[in-house]
Amino acid sequence: MSSEPSQLDRLIESELLQLSDEDVSSRIRLLLVTPIEHQRNWDYGVKDESFQCFTVLQDAVSNTAIVFCSQGFGPRSPWGLVFMRNEVTPPSIGMDSQWYTTFLQAFFESGAAADMPIWLVFKKCKSTGTKEVVSDKVDLHEAWAKVLLLKGSDPLNCYYYDVCVKYERE
Repeated sequence: MSSEPSQLDRLIESELLQLSDEDVSSRIRLLLVTPIEHQRNWDYGVKDESFQCFTVLQDAVSNTAIVFCSQGFGPRSPWGLVFMRNEVTPPSIGMDSQWYTTFLQAFFESGAAADMPIWLVFKKCKSTGTKEVVSDKVDLHEAWAKVLLLKGSDPLNCYYYDVCVKYERE
């Protein structure tokens, strides 16, 4: 996978075409930036090692950005969800749990997606394995609160939330 800015734009656009929700696509397009090249520290290698990254999305409200880096956790997981403002120069690539195989996976894990009413709460019956939706579309905070409430009142079943937007996850 190349890290040329125009190729990154094409990669993101191909993922956006997979979305079933125009509101999500619009939110992403508002936050996209022309790829910004910069270095980020690689904390798992030799001292002061850093890699070339490209910031492609910035969300000032959550102070997070999505970056592309073909080194480090890439090429397997080249899309990172990182902090925008950082006291460290250059900033860190962060932990492996912040890196994803697709741009959209990184977006749905970001604060920019948390306040959108695109989350559903599910119940999975432990005895039969059946799943059912138990909420309307809500924001992530409301979904999380509902999951905690249901887990507390019904510990014999499994409750979780997931994004209700259809896209190819991998």
